[in-house]
Amino acid sequence: MRSGPWRRFHGPESYYQREFAPDAFPEANGVADGGKAGAFMKLGRMIGMLAVAAIVLAGCSPEEDSRAIVLKDGGPAPELALPLTKGAKPVALSSWKGKVVLIDFWATWCAPCRESIPTIEHIYEKYHAKGLEVVGISADDEQTAINIPDTVKALKMTYPVVLASDIPDIRSKYNFDGIPQLYLIDKKGNISQAIGGVESPGSLDAKVEALLNEKG
Repeated sequence: MRSGPWRRFHGPESYYQREFAPDAFPEANGVADGGKAGAFMKLGRMIGMLAVAAIVLAGCSPEEDSRAIVLKDGGPAPELALPLTKGAKPVALSSWKGKVVLIDFWATWCAPCRESIPTIEHIYEKYHAKGLEVVGISADDEQTAINIPDTVKALKMTYPVVLASDIPDIRSKYNFDGIPQLYLIDKKGNISQAIGGVESPGSLDAKVEALLNEKG
């Protein structure tokens, strides 16, 4: 079952059921006509909350959009030079062939990104020794990039994090107009799946495990 806003509206004894259903249909619940105004007010609040939930699930949009890149599932993952260690030679994404790679495009100011990171961290800790590599690529600009160290510490992120702006050609290769944006890459270096928005923990875990179990 999904957590967060989705569960609020769709889970057992949900907020909608407790707060809105009794008055939403006054004829069916014996509510007098005078109660209709209150019911409409509650429905209005529900619509507003649904809109907020939709934003959380859909993700955020960086100010600087990447080009209209369409990466097909099953196609080769475009090469990237990842500056994982300051002052050291960048690591080629292709050097991780034989492993499963999860790329997470995120930003410090993106609430859905921060919501999804604990799941990614858990999966990294669970599968790293079994051949999973994770890299977080931050879409923060110069003004918000200063918040990355504190965010990494607060969310207990142990996988490497790099700035998209430190990879000059990244916007011509990967689409991250909306974040969080995940790319799962299989052992052969092909994109297994592009995942936009917040993925449920169980679903992402299952996808990573299935790729790890494939023969390289």
